[in-house]
Amino acid sequence: MKKIKTDKLEKFFKKLSRDLAKHAFRSFMLLVVFALIFGGVLFYKYSILIEKKEPQISKKPIQFKKEILENVSNKWIEREIKFNETDTKNYPDLFKEEVIVSDEEGLTD
Repeated sequence: MKKIKTDKLEKFFKKLSRDLAKHAFRSFMLLVVFALIFGGVLFYKYSILIEKKEPQISKKPIQFKKEILENVSNKWIEREIKFNETDTKNYPDLFKEEVIVSDEEGLTD
């Protein structure tokens, strides 16, 4: 198995970075053009081609399984009941400082 020579790779990337820095404007414009081409290809693929395609219509109608539908609706009702119970429940205010006074601390008749 051949071993990759890292010396040549290091020299290449150092030289590449130096050349890109020397020609910063050209490098920037090249990257902008690449980004525009890439964005155009993605836009064409996911927007224009999809509008041109005809949707496939299935021949058999959608059928629901009643058991699963009932289970889902029961779960939904249970969650709605739990959600509505939170309105009536009183939670303590954690940020309000309460002073607790006991009978021994100065409440005398």
